[in-house]
Amino acid sequence: MDVAFVRILIRRIFADRISTNREVGLQLSDRYMLAKPFTPHRRVDALIDWNSQFHLVRNRSLHPHSASLSRLVLKYLCRRVSECLVKAEPSGRFEVHLRAYHGWRNGYEPTPRRRAAIDAQSVDPNDPNDQGLLGYSSRREVIFRSFAFGDKLLFALDKRLHAELDCHLPGTLQRVRDDYEEKMVDTALASDLVYLAFADTNSWLMVVGQDRDLVPALYVAEAAINGTERRVFFLARDSISLLKLDGLQYP
Repeated sequence: MDVAFVRILIRRIFADRISTNREVGLQLSDRYMLAKPFTPHRRVDALIDWNSQFHLVRNRSLHPHSASLSRLVLKYLCRRVSECLVKAEPSGRFEVHLRAYHGWRNGYEPTPRRRAAIDAQSVDPNDPNDQGLLGYSSRREVIFRSFAFGDKLLFALDKRLHAELDCHLPGTLQRVRDDYEEKMVDTALASDLVYLAFADTNSWLMVVGQDRDLVPALYVAEAAINGTERRVFFLARDSISLLKLDGLQYP
């Protein structure tokens, strides 16, 4: 075979390959340019009236202070929060930080419900498919990043902090006559909500509960973020009479 002919043949083969690679590169480039732009996760601070959530999950076979019941409550809560956020902004992606308010300490001692809430965030040892808090979302657009206790306020002086307990508010469960009552719980939630509303952040705010005592703080938070891209939600199953909650309350 003529050497010159072989050289021409080799050059043509390489030229075809280079042309093909360029076309593939252009196709990939076009495909990349047409791809949906990455949407960062929006932070959501969800403040939870923890006691109210137990009324929504009824399971008489489980002890009221068990980790199993608290885990059911947490899973149901995460589903409700997920559905609310995706309904509010279908194209959004959300990173949720939960703060739960409850009678977490009887004096200085942690209550059984506090210990159960800690266990509820971790992987269920009896369920091989359980992934803990990070796996409790019902929608892929929503992830649950953290769970904190509301007896440590978001904005208070360090000198008011009980360092050994890592909280500002011990004694949120107190014995009154023949029963126990929660103390400082609603006001702690309201204080954190107002602080978050006025803080220089872009987070969305959510209150999950049923108590009308939370509404004044919701009104203040709504006014504080008015005119911004931020939003505030009141996730409450039952209607609350007399109060104007349109655009705030979600079931």
